[in-house]
Amino acid sequence: IYWASVTAPSEGFHMMQFYSNNGFYGILILFAEVVWVMVLQTMAVPVMPFDTWALYFPSWQEIATTILPVAYGFILIAIAYRYLPVFPQEQELYHK
Repeated sequence: IYWASVTAPSEGFHMMQFYSNNGFYGILILFAEVVWVMVLQTMAVPVMPFDTWALYFPSWQEIATTILPVAYGFILIAIAYRYLPVFPQEQELYHK
């Protein structure tokens, strides 16, 4: 609120200038960000005396889908290093 009412106008901008003149998204992106990021995070805070913090640990499927693209990247780099002339000064690595 401070940014929208004080900081941006002091620099010569109005809040709606940041969210207009764009066909892909508009002011709805601001509301989506506030609803899905800000609201849900504050709802997770235990406010009742009998509530406790709920800890989250990702399942093996979530961990695997995070690690898999990285592993594919390492494999791709290894194959490119082995079979493509990426480092031409190392001729002994290439099959003739």
